[in-house]
Amino acid sequence: MRFVAFESKDYSLLIDWIDSEEFNLLWGGPIYQWPLTLKQIDTHLSREDVSPLILIEGGLILGYIELLRVSEDEYRLCRVLVVDQNSRGRGIGKQLVQRSVDYIREHFTAKSVSLAVFEHNQSAVGCYQSLGFQTEKLENYQPEFTDETWVLLQMRLMLSLT
Repeated sequence: MRFVAFESKDYSLLIDWIDSEEFNLLWGGPIYQWPLTLKQIDTHLSREDVSPLILIEGGLILGYIELLRVSEDEYRLCRVLVVDQNSRGRGIGKQLVQRSVDYIREHFTAKSVSLAVFEHNQSAVGCYQSLGFQTEKLENYQPEFTDETWVLLQMRLMLSLT
């Protein structure tokens, strides 16, 4: 498995992968409006602080993730996605996140990695907790398409200085 840059020629893949308004919010947070468009993707991914990557094995795309530079000391994992719905729950997400943390350790001077995840996304929450991420803060979020309030967990992993 290896990371390669997610480039403009790949943008239409995101549109194919994100197939509902609820999944758009669950995956992307409020950064993208439904329906997802090439213009939205280009605007967001053109930011200098965003590094989109895809995880590939044997020519097959397994996952997508964005590394967001918050500061010299902090990177944030955003829009984590195991591409094949049938492969979810089989450890690919954990590998994607672990490899992202390793990539940050190897290429940057960050002291911590943060992320946000909706509390009801228990498979993702469990994945992050198993890798050492700790919940720091809870926030309430009200999606436009439901009367339910979603709880957003802000999580952090402190990186060792070794």
